Amino acid sequence: MKWIVISVLCFAGAGLGYRLGWRNATATEEVAEAFNVFRSPPSLLSNQTSASAKKLDPERVLAETLPDAMRAARDRDYDAFQARLRELETLSASELEALLGKLDPKDAAYQALFELLVRADPKRAFAFGEQLEEGRGSALLSMALYRWSAVDPRAAWAAVRSLEGERRPGFLEGEVLGQWAKDDLNGALEAWAELSENLQSSSFTRIADAHARDPESRDKLLDFLTKQPSGSGRSWAFANVLQTWAKDAPLSEIATWIDSEAGQHEAGEIADFERKVAGVAVQREPKAAIDWLMSRSSPERRSEDLEALVGLWAVSEPNAAGEWLGSLTMGPDTDAAVATFARRIRRDDPESALEWARRIDDPALRDEVSNNVLRVWDDVDPGAAPRDDESRNRTQPTPSTVGRENSARSPGRSNVQSASSGFTWRRQHSSTPS
Repeated sequence: MKWIVISVLCFAGAGLGYRLGWRNATATEEVAEAFNVFRSPPSLLSNQTSASAKKLDPERVLAETLPDAMRAARDRDYDAFQARLRELETLSASELEALLGKLDPKDAAYQALFELLVRADPKRAFAFGEQLEEGRGSALLSMALYRWSAVDPRAAWAAVRSLEGERRPGFLEGEVLGQWAKDDLNGALEAWAELSENLQSSSFTRIADAHARDPESRDKLLDFLTKQPSGSGRSWAFANVLQTWAKDAPLSEIATWIDSEAGQHEAGEIADFERKVAGVAVQREPKAAIDWLMSRSSPERRSEDLEALVGLWAVSEPNAAGEWLGSLTMGPDTDAAVATFARRIRRDDPESALEWARRIDDPALRDEVSNNVLRVWDDVDPGAAPRDDESRNRTQPTPSTVGRENSARSPGRSNVQSASSGFTWRRQHSSTPS
């Protein structure tokens, strides 16, 4: 039933339910298909009832209209669902409250009706949600507050700050501040400054998302943060601004700002800024991002910085990352990066992952990663992994094994870049890397 609710909420123009609490309900292909089908039409709830819509008798809602709507969502019948939803949106906030009082809060239909109440009157929906038990009420309060913040962020801010315990999800401050900052950046920044360091660290992202790409607004953010007391909250906020900035800007532009601020921040904080900036840039220009970070990295940081960026690159482009990594001279500085790369590819191509693991310079780390890869290989392809003690404990590849195809490989498994094969997609051209 949960996936039906997602479809209902999508038709209502409320991706909020999906984003704020029901992500896991879309795990299966069937649910994903339903979600995609129902997210494409335009929003049906405009907060203004169509003049031609027939006023709905609340007594018929539970017996006919709501079950029909849920059935239409389940059957992916868009036209039928649209008709039922237009009837449901004629209900007033008081009528929706009365109907909710007759339903079990655990029911899918309850969640759908509550979303309609949120759209009709988020403040009233918040007050209604406060009366529910903590577990169920927390998710519904989140929905109400998010919608309320788009209408009256100051009031929503006061409401979220009044919540205690589990009723105050950690992300809500950031969501409300993000909405507030769209129309009143100064007010949102002042509210953020009053938070504890922990909440400051987690709640600046939305403000940065909204303003850090615009030069004038970004300068205002940076100037504001410079005047704040040192601490983890301020440091995280600076990093949020720089990461958003790095999505479009040249790295040289950000480096100029970092260099100008070096005297205002501790060395470890500057290093963290640089790594996070490069972590964003590696998604669009990986080699340039790595070169940039390595040119600024100290000998003590080099291994950790390289590991961080290779790990990110390997997620999106494992072959390109492997080719570049293989061009380096293996040694202590590359051990952590090679270990991370091997772990990234171990499920998609365990044979190549094992070859990479055996190139690690440090014996203890080499054995640890090699054994880990072998365990995963046993899991994804039982019987294919080497079984003899020599294969499992060998710490360096022998010439006879370099570039050799594994005949036990499962059909259809494509190779990620091998550590010893010339870096072709399926290792069709065997050569020794430089």
